[in-house]
Amino acid sequence: MPDTVTLAEPHNYFRLLDHAAMSHWWGRSIEYVERRWLRHALRVSGSASPIRRDWLDIGCGTGTRLRQWSDWGCWNRLVGVEPEDVAFQVRSKDTSLEIHTGGLPDLPVLGTRFHVITAFDVLQHVAPDLREASIRSMTRQLHDLGILLLRTNAPPISKTSGRDQTIVDPSWLRRSLAAAGLKVVRSSRFNLCGGIAEDVLRGIRRRVRRTENQGPPRIGLPQSWNRRPAGHFLAAWCGYAESRILGTGLVNFPFGHSYLIMAIKDGDHDRAANG
Repeated sequence: MPDTVTLAEPHNYFRLLDHAAMSHWWGRSIEYVERRWLRHALRVSGSASPIRRDWLDIGCGTGTRLRQWSDWGCWNRLVGVEPEDVAFQVRSKDTSLEIHTGGLPDLPVLGTRFHVITAFDVLQHVAPDLREASIRSMTRQLHDLGILLLRTNAPPISKTSGRDQTIVDPSWLRRSLAAAGLKVVRSSRFNLCGGIAEDVLRGIRRRVRRTENQGPPRIGLPQSWNRRPAGHFLAAWCGYAESRILGTGLVNFPFGHSYLIMAIKDGDHDRAANG
């Protein structure tokens, strides 16, 4: 059995991705944090003038997040953008979702700007020299005071040989968002315990397999997610505890595999740039 399921097996990849997002401990934990952060931001922004909002999810896959949050009662348009056509074939049919083919930095023309844009584990798959353009592209699609919520890979604790092109430096990301006219309101790493444990194991594997030619890592989903969708008992409890702490918005974890960041578009910056 292979170690991972990748886009070389697209139907299996998106089927497993959808299942893991809904059932695996990591998928459930990170969804809780994202949901708490976004619902708080929506309550704050809608306190003065409640409106129905348009939401764009970039790299939506089978539309998992759009389906999970579609019943909040605050949405007008629910729009997903996904570069892989096969994802549309795997997803369950839901006529309330608009799904378009495309990706960063050249988003398709969608006919409106959005009050909320999300992009979960998308930016790390964009070529590094196109990431700033991708941030500007998302910003242009946002209404003034619109909310942008991103999740990316974060650097490991220890130094590793070579450069992993899928790592997005958090400090660079914060600077790039500010340069595009976005004010960061919340940010943190996630999967603190898992990140530390994996970093230790990675160091051990490097020493044990120093002479082996490992080749480039394959991007995919571990088969163990299919065999044990609930995850390991200890990891699941750590993820649960971390998500409840981080969901308050009062804590910023210094370590972890993933980096979450939420920013608000500065309308004054937008007008100055066009003035």
